[in-house]
Amino acid sequence: MTEGEDSSSSPSEWSEAEEAPPDKTPTWEGTAGGNIKGVDPHNLKYKFGDIKSNPGTFRGRILSGDRFVNPGTVPGKWGRVMELGQLVNGTPVTEFILLGFGVGQQERFLLLAFFAILYMVTLAENLTIITLVVLDTHLSRHPMYILLGNFSWLEICLVSTTVPRMIFDLASPQGIISFRDCFLQFYLLFSLGTSEDLFLSAMALDRYVAICHPLRYPQIMSQDFCYALVVACWGLGFTAYVVPVTMMSRLSFCGPNIIDHFLCDAEPILSLVCPPLGVAPLVCQVLANALILSNVLFVVLSYGTVILTLMKPAFEGSRKKAFSTISFHLIVVTFYYGSVAAIYICPDGENQAEVTKAVTLFCTSIAPFFNPMIYCLRNDQVKEALGRLRRNV
Repeated sequence: MTEGEDSSSSPSEWSEAEEAPPDKTPTWEGTAGGNIKGVDPHNLKYKFGDIKSNPGTFRGRILSGDRFVNPGTVPGKWGRVMELGQLVNGTPVTEFILLGFGVGQQERFLLLAFFAILYMVTLAENLTIITLVVLDTHLSRHPMYILLGNFSWLEICLVSTTVPRMIFDLASPQGIISFRDCFLQFYLLFSLGTSEDLFLSAMALDRYVAICHPLRYPQIMSQDFCYALVVACWGLGFTAYVVPVTMMSRLSFCGPNIIDHFLCDAEPILSLVCPPLGVAPLVCQVLANALILSNVLFVVLSYGTVILTLMKPAFEGSRKKAFSTISFHLIVVTFYYGSVAAIYICPDGENQAEVTKAVTLFCTSIAPFFNPMIYCLRNDQVKEALGRLRRNV
């Protein structure tokens, strides 16, 4: 299966409904993108991007997937692939192929074991925090821990959206995901990410009111207002991307159907869309930028005001304790938004996909593991609640 080989017969001689002659290899025109049977996209002569921009002639059977005939349902039939991998009179996309991490078999096994252990430990950590907040009467009445308990639920949902799929793909190297499952994962990933942004802002608001307006804290951060914040964070998070995801799912995908990622993210999905793209990419980009930038601005203003307030002479006696309280919040916020900023700072090019993978991996798998420890490792109230729970058990 090499590029540029001549065929004894022209590809136009075989229509979609004709069988390939038994002594001839069918010829394809256009983008292969690893979709020729028996070809590993990592071992192609040219990288995926080069093949896409420099269509040539390739030999091979049609593979099931992005507008390719499914050999299982159309045995022995052949067709002609056009420039963008679209089969003439072909069927619409029903599945995508996730390339994942692009490592060998031994590395896949090590990654599988690592993510399986990481997933179980992350679930245990966050479930412990939720249990403490629910069962301990002191924590369950405090606004900060109500927010933190919901944040732990969010982390469980986020890590469950990505890690089990990664483990499955590491165990099964095909990396095939259906069209519906891909867009469902995309919707959940961005909805949970938006809710995480909002919860970080809500916790920043809680610390601002607690330190800058301590006398009004019980009135402002009442339980009713706190529960309203929780509903707003979940509700806005899961409604913000309904329209963009619906618009993107209705676009035409003409191939190839390979996603250079370990999950279904917006940019690699949009790279597979047939022109014209319409306004869906613009709507998605504007919404994502607006949500991220507005939350970053709110968090920076909140914690900036808190730090300036603590530098006043009136807070000299309680400054150390207050700084200790917000320092863990600042660590989480810095790591989260710092990693997201890396996507915008990194210039477009060959490294862009790798940076996106690294940032996505950190935000969806590594951060949910560390966040419970950062928030609660040196938190005296959590330690006391854990002690009370142990005594009661």
